[in-house]
Amino acid sequence: MTEFSNVGTAMIMLAVFIDAMTQDLNWSRTAISAPPTIGAILGALMAPISGQINDRFGAKYLIMLSTGIVALCCIVMSVIQIGIVVGVALLVMRTVDQGATKIFTASTVTKTFVNNKGFAVSIVFFAGSIGCMILVPIVSYIINEIGWRQAWLVLGALMFFGGTLVTFVFFPFKQDSSSSENEQNDSYTFRRTDLLRARRSWSFILIFGSLFLTGIAMAGTILHVVSYLGDEGFSSTVSVTAMSLVAFSSAVGSILWGRLGDKYNTKLVTAITYLTLIGAILFVIFPFNYWFVYCMGLTFGLAGVGINTLSAILLADYYGRNILASIYGLSRTAQVLGFGIGTQFSALIYDMTGTYEIAFISFLSLCILGLGLLILAKKPSLSD
Repeated sequence: MTEFSNVGTAMIMLAVFIDAMTQDLNWSRTAISAPPTIGAILGALMAPISGQINDRFGAKYLIMLSTGIVALCCIVMSVIQIGIVVGVALLVMRTVDQGATKIFTASTVTKTFVNNKGFAVSIVFFAGSIGCMILVPIVSYIINEIGWRQAWLVLGALMFFGGTLVTFVFFPFKQDSSSSENEQNDSYTFRRTDLLRARRSWSFILIFGSLFLTGIAMAGTILHVVSYLGDEGFSSTVSVTAMSLVAFSSAVGSILWGRLGDKYNTKLVTAITYLTLIGAILFVIFPFNYWFVYCMGLTFGLAGVGINTLSAILLADYYGRNILASIYGLSRTAQVLGFGIGTQFSALIYDMTGTYEIAFISFLSLCILGLGLLILAKKPSLSD
């Protein structure tokens, strides 16, 4: 439920707000991209700390705090007229989401389930995708008919009731680690030496670099794709439909990739998600007609949720569960830094050239390089 309610922080949701907010606040696309960019960078710096706190103390109150802050930021944007305050709220919301909420939800589920952990993690991302699929057209309608501030108010209320309140009522105060398997292998015991060894391994450096490069490409493309499609002559209906298809394919893909990750080699399946992202960006670069745009939406959703889902599973396979939140937090640092750079790079290229073409071609190259790094990342031995 937390991920379902967290749709206000999703890049495809932020993309729906860009045109309305830039026109009302008289911001450039670089200006509106700056708060999410800075927030992503701060979240990246925060993620490793959040992961270690989660490993040591559990996630209940951490999730309540992070979701409460996001809800407050949405409400602030709905009522405050001062542009700088709106920018700060966007910044804080993005920081907390990328540096805390995403870490707590994905790593907690992955740590909890031993068998079928791919399917369990996929349910988390499935909930977020369903939220986007349902709410992107609703929020777009609210923006067009009532205003973007009212849309933020709706998202803030959803986050409070569906994230903060639901977590307080239903999430256990202490993570259950009483199963016989947990007692036998002590898989929940945090050991700093394991974390230090993992951080020094070549496999983690390669995965770190791979997620960084694909993070640049994913965020830099998806945040600006609605505006880009408008510049290419497509109607708002086509653009919003494409975003809904991103959410739909994310929902389907979260289950698909989770099942494939459980059944087949996780690294191989992850590589397939990278190839899917390459295909999605090719559809962006060559939007010959609205069918190509819809194919872009489908492949982009599959790729994004696949990389997010399988990176958590891959890290669990490579490094175990006792340091998973910590190591996942470090990997999120790489990915979120990429998010920040990608969104700002696209905006700067557009403001300088009047087109996104150079940015999207650059992103295609980065995805190919990221795939190469992933292929080179071998599972470390215990002595690494």
